[in-house]
Amino acid sequence: MIEVTRDNFEDVFPSIEYAIRTADFIAIDSEFSGLHFHDDDKPSLFDSGSDRYSKLRRSIQKFTLFQIGLSTFCGDVNTNRYQTQTFQFYLFPRSFASHDQRLSLQASSIQFLRKHKFDFNKWLHDGISYLNCVDEKKVKDLVEVGVLNRDLDRQMDEKEIQSLCSHVAAWIPTSQPGDILTLPTDKNFADSLYVFHKDLRAQFPQIWTSTNAFDQVVVKRVTPTERRMSQKRDLDGDDRYQQQLLNEMLGFSRVFRLLLSARKPIVGHNMLMDLMFMFDKFHMPLPEKYETFKLCIREVFPVIFDTKHIHLCIKKKLELLGVVHARSLEELHNILASERVMNMSLLQPTILRQNEVSADGDEFHNAGYDSFVCGSVFLRLCHFLHSKNFSSMDIMPFAFNSYLPTMNTFRNCVNVIRASVTHTKLDGADPASLRPPFLYVKLKSGFPLFLESMLAQKLSPYGTVDIQFLSSTEALVATMNYMSARDIIYAFKQDPVIEVTNYRYWQHSPLAQKLWWGGFFSVAAASCAVILNLLQRSS
Repeated sequence: MIEVTRDNFEDVFPSIEYAIRTADFIAIDSEFSGLHFHDDDKPSLFDSGSDRYSKLRRSIQKFTLFQIGLSTFCGDVNTNRYQTQTFQFYLFPRSFASHDQRLSLQASSIQFLRKHKFDFNKWLHDGISYLNCVDEKKVKDLVEVGVLNRDLDRQMDEKEIQSLCSHVAAWIPTSQPGDILTLPTDKNFADSLYVFHKDLRAQFPQIWTSTNAFDQVVVKRVTPTERRMSQKRDLDGDDRYQQQLLNEMLGFSRVFRLLLSARKPIVGHNMLMDLMFMFDKFHMPLPEKYETFKLCIREVFPVIFDTKHIHLCIKKKLELLGVVHARSLEELHNILASERVMNMSLLQPTILRQNEVSADGDEFHNAGYDSFVCGSVFLRLCHFLHSKNFSSMDIMPFAFNSYLPTMNTFRNCVNVIRASVTHTKLDGADPASLRPPFLYVKLKSGFPLFLESMLAQKLSPYGTVDIQFLSSTEALVATMNYMSARDIIYAFKQDPVIEVTNYRYWQHSPLAQKLWWGGFFSVAAASCAVILNLLQRSS
């Protein structure tokens, strides 16, 4: 795994570009600073695809990405091998003038990452910047209006700037045109040097500045004529520095744009939040409407596969072969990579990891390693399913593109956890809910008002449920499966306190009741008017 930080990003970028360009598919994973900004945004079995999108959108607007893992897989059908390269990026947004992002952290997410040895120092000190298109335009506008010389939160602190300026001021009286002074600037401030150049040139009209190969500021004593000539020559230099500054601000967004232009299949595990985070932070703010997002994400990533969704769809096939249902990506990987399962699917391709600097990051919940595991799981599932189309005598090494027709049924389907729908369909209408109908719970007369905690306690033995109160005495209950719903109805059939039945909209909905009674009175009033009219005519 290659860890990518601010220090080596530019050096590694050509390798990233080549790996993406030559890949058959690319697996991604990410780590976030939080999941649910408000308690109301937690997942619920009542959520439709649109509901869940709205909840995630509100949270993603507040939280940020800590880490992105990206693994490229490039196959060779002749050797039946896939070469994979894994890059792990630490991300930390940079401020620039009035562009200054606010970061929100959720304690549970921080505790989770700390438990899995996430390097917060590397994130804070060496994280790569990023911009979406709206923020990029804002930064460009700030550069063009000349904001660089004012209101800028620099990495070079004021004491250091004053010290360097004092050094130049003390040197100028004893210098002659042509003399040179090299300032001892720290290499960590290389990305602030453009601003510092502007400050020095504005403060001392007798000098001109440049940057040497070691990112140090070189001050040269010049004549007024040389100064004017340097200013004219440096117009192109300003553009170059500005583009360099913009590239540094864009940071990982440049990698995202490589993914966008490559249009390769993107693979993830339970990846809805990953996709939404990447879209919002590196492309453009998430649109308000769910259907607009689905349209936009298809333009960014035309082909998406979610290994969580694939596994849930074929788990019965796997169970028939003795493969136990996996509860996590880690368990799924270990099962599919086991000798027993590998022997069930002949000629599984070999996966070779390239350019591995260190195996220190080979732990789950490191975004880089998780992306590699996710891509490996996807490849195993592709081969397993595709080989079922052939007899054992006809199985051969397959090119990656030959897998795609078999996997087409899973294309652009992204898993949705704990919702009324099992997945979202990014290139079409969401599927109908496979969850059981809601249950209607009512407090029997003569008992005090019940609290949500009491009802939740009563229903907790029957599996995952969510409760939505209609009034102080009525509630809807959503269950995960039909067995839970059936068990609850049976268990409370003779309960002295609460009554549980299947929910019927026209019978139990307060809105439906109002519509029904409103319609009844409207019809009654119209009937009375007709009768009175007839009586008047007859008289």
